[in-house]
Amino acid sequence: MPASRLSKERSLLLALLLFAACVKNLGTESPTTQAPKVGTLLRDCVVSVPASVAAWTAPATLAYPDGALWILQSAILVDGSAAPGPAIWIPSADAACAGPTDLLRRPDGSPAALLALDDAETIANADRNDGRALMLVPKAGFSAGGLGYLYYDHVLAGPDPYDLQLLGTGICVLDTIAGTCARVVDATGSTVLWLGDELPIRSAFVDASMVYLLACRQPASLMQSCTLARVPPGSAGTIAAYEYFDAFQGWSASRTQATQVLDDLANVSLSYNPFHGRSTVVLTNPFDGKVSLRLGSAPDGSFGNPIPLFTAIAPAPGTLLDGGAEQTSLRGDGGRVIHIAYAAGSFAARELHLASFQFDEVLK
Repeated sequence: MPASRLSKERSLLLALLLFAACVKNLGTESPTTQAPKVGTLLRDCVVSVPASVAAWTAPATLAYPDGALWILQSAILVDGSAAPGPAIWIPSADAACAGPTDLLRRPDGSPAALLALDDAETIANADRNDGRALMLVPKAGFSAGGLGYLYYDHVLAGPDPYDLQLLGTGICVLDTIAGTCARVVDATGSTVLWLGDELPIRSAFVDASMVYLLACRQPASLMQSCTLARVPPGSAGTIAAYEYFDAFQGWSASRTQATQVLDDLANVSLSYNPFHGRSTVVLTNPFDGKVSLRLGSAPDGSFGNPIPLFTAIAPAPGTLLDGGAEQTSLRGDGGRVIHIAYAAGSFAARELHLASFQFDEVLK
């Protein structure tokens, strides 16, 4: 690869690191009164950085029956090269905390690139003269039937690292955890399946025969609006198969009729917790590290007030916490123990954390 193209690719991935550290859904709603303690923070460990990695970003998580697949936005290797879309396999919370971890590898030993620009996009980036470049940013996913499904953002970045334009959302399908996530194309051949902020997926989980998705938009600074969508797992790549929750009409094929279900300024993680026997949303405040929980009777039911759980590591000056996804496949004691992955620290020394929390009793 020419040196100029390698330099541009490395700069692009550094922008991704900045994106992960500083541009995310903001804050969580905090209760106005002191709430009773509902459990214990068992540990908040730092996941060991592989020896080959100098810097990395928070992961998007795909929950498998036997572990979690973390797909990173990017990594900078110790030799200065860029690794787009690498991944780590996490078999258990204990394994993640014990370390060391390593990036999944190709047969030749190089980091597997699960989500990366295609040749045409890479060349187009190299040929641009406006200081901008296309990035693919993994956000959330799920597994079903032995396949992994990852939602990702198409983002146009630059010329300032903080100048980021969301072009739309795509989905890719992974048939092996160290393979390439095959990007789904629409009838026009585009991998941008939903334009702009039509469906910016931030959380996904499988419940019975459906995948439930939170799509969260930021209509203005310090504002967030989340709506709910669902789709059969095997039809996740088919736009027409999606339904959107309308509190007045029920599930509808019309995305524009979707009702706001959450307005927390937070990183969100929706799932069903069998210990509580209810749907839950984990909320992570990227400003101060406070983690809270909302409970609902169903994904399309009303969620109660946020319940404080614990406080994670405080963000480094000038940065935000990133990630905050609950690791549903790593739960312990039937969901009584939950684990939340997040990233903290400066962009050049970003640390991945895994926090483990145990509930005292079933929450009502």
